[in-house]
Amino acid sequence: MTEAAASRPARTGAIPRERILHAAARLFRERGYHRTTVRDIAERVGILSGSLFHHFRSKEEMLREIMREAAISVCLKAEDIVARDPGARQRLRALIGLELDCVIAEPSKDFHAVLFMEWREVPEAARPEFTALRRR
Repeated sequence: MTEAAASRPARTGAIPRERILHAAARLFRERGYHRTTVRDIAERVGILSGSLFHHFRSKEEMLREIMREAAISVCLKAEDIVARDPGARQRLRALIGLELDCVIAEPSKDFHAVLFMEWREVPEAARPEFTALRRR
C-alpha cells in the first residue's frame, strides 16, 4: 500500500469540512495551489471529487478558508501576546516564537505555509479582507 493510500480514510461516513481543509492545505503546501486538483484533494480524504462540492463551491473557496483560518489564528495569538507581555523584549521573543510555531507545529503548519506561499492566488474580491488581516 502506498503512503498516500495508507493515509486515506475508508470511503465510509461523512467527511467533515475540517478534514477536507487539512487535506487541501497539505496538498497546497506540498504541490502548490495550481498543481493540486480537486480530484487530488478528494482522493486524499477518500471521497469522489464531486462530493467535495457538497462542502465547498470551489477549490478557490477552500484556499480562502485555509488562509482565513491561518490569518485569524495568528492574529488572535499575537494580540494575546501583546496584551499580556509588558516588556518589548519579551513580546518580541514571544512573537518570533509564535511565527516559528505556526510554520513548524502540527496541525497549523500546512495552513500557515499556504497563507505565506499562496498569497498571490487570493482572488481580487477577497484581497481587502486578507490585506486587513495582514495589517492587523
